[in-house]
Amino acid sequence: MAETKAYQIFRGESEWLDVALQLMDISLIKTGRQLRHEYRNGDKTKTIAEVLSTTVVDHPRLNHKVRQYESVVGQTRNKMTEYAVNYLYVLWTNYLHGVLKEMINHNANSISILNGIDQTKVIDGIPIAELTDLNNSIKIRKTIVKRVYNQVENIASSRKLMQALIGYTKIRVSNTILNNAYCYLDIRNLIIHNHGFIDQKFIDNYRNRFPHWRLGGKIERSYQLYCDMFNAINTLCKTIDAALIRDGFVAPIH
Repeated sequence: MAETKAYQIFRGESEWLDVALQLMDISLIKTGRQLRHEYRNGDKTKTIAEVLSTTVVDHPRLNHKVRQYESVVGQTRNKMTEYAVNYLYVLWTNYLHGVLKEMINHNANSISILNGIDQTKVIDGIPIAELTDLNNSIKIRKTIVKRVYNQVENIASSRKLMQALIGYTKIRVSNTILNNAYCYLDIRNLIIHNHGFIDQKFIDNYRNRFPHWRLGGKIERSYQLYCDMFNAINTLCKTIDAALIRDGFVAPIH
């Protein structure tokens, strides 16, 4: 399937992130079972480090007693999900900037700036014909194209950057795909900027999607949450990528 270099990087990095998260998820499940068994049937005075056949010298943060295993495993799962969700956001942002650079490089060699201008006119003593001839310079074309795209690329917000990219290119992305991605981007923002607590704005926007979520409640951080976010973001990137290739804004790799 044809894709851009930017999407190839996004796909490769996100697939390895998924491998790591799956490995950590099953490791936490088995670790939880082992700690629970020790707590119920073994020595309750042991540290988690000792139960896992290590020492508090090598792993000093595992000095919690085994009776605390539920909170330790739960907090670890929460942090694991938070890191993965935020890293996926970084990969999405990197994709947007990467595909913009590919658009610059692809279009710099094909855009013509001064076509259709009256060749007989003179500007400050310089015939338009000479300027038109300069239009054949790749350096000039690249300068113009970069200035055009820099207006988009310099947008600080990744979401606004994507909206500007879609608006500038006029590519078609369905509202269903956009809204699904926006939902999980908003969940990421709550995790990072609101300590994972659900606010009124989120309730207003997504009460039908999450009817059991309550104002002030905490987002349940889990491997499934990451999977849902990945599916939404990946579908969005893949759709944008295919549209940019189809409409000639980028050159695909195979």
